Amino acid sequence: MTNGQKKIFISIYMAVVIALLILTGSIFSRFDHEPQDGSERVSVEERELTEESETEAKLSAEETLRAFAEILYTYDTRERMFYEGADRYMTDKAYEQLVPLQDAEEENIPVRQMVSRLKEITCYFRPTAKGKIEAMAEVWYQLSGTGDYGVRQILKLVVVEDEDGWKVSECAVLDTMEQ
Repeated sequence: MTNGQKKIFISIYMAVVIALLILTGSIFSRFDHEPQDGSERVSVEERELTEESETEAKLSAEETLRAFAEILYTYDTRERMFYEGADRYMTDKAYEQLVPLQDAEEENIPVRQMVSRLKEITCYFRPTAKGKIEAMAEVWYQLSGTGDYGVRQILKLVVVEDEDGWKVSECAVLDTMEQ
C-alpha cells in the first residue's frame, strides 16, 4: 500500500468514525440526562428533594428511576423500611408486588437493623411504545446489618407515563453480587 493509498484509507476510516459518532449522538440525544428546564444536573448523593417539590414537578423517566432507587437503597430500618415512600414513584400494582406480605402477628416482631446507602446508579433506556420505556439499571449500594457489604444489583424496570408523570410499573432484580 502506497502512502497516498494509506492517507485515503485513513481519511475514509476517520469519516466513518465521525459519522458513527454523530449518528450515535443523535440517537441518544432524546435521552439527554440534563434537566430540560435549564437547571444544573444534581447527583444522587446531592438530591434531597422535599415531598412538596417532588409532587409539584413532574419528573422525567430517568429522574423517576433515580428517586425510586434512592428510596429503595438508602434507608435505616430503625427509621423506615426500604419500600416506604416508593409508592410515589410506582403504579399501585407495582407497589403491591414490591411490599412484602405482612401478617398482623408479625408486626410485633422486632425488625433486624439494616442500613443501606445508594452509592451509584447507571440507567440504560429503550423506548418500547409511546409513554412506555424499558430500562436496565446497574445499582451499587452499601449494606450494613449482619456485616458490611458492597452490593451490585442489575434491575429490569418498565416505566410508564400517566397524568402524574413517569411511574415504575415493573421492577425485577436480574442479578445480585456481593463484594
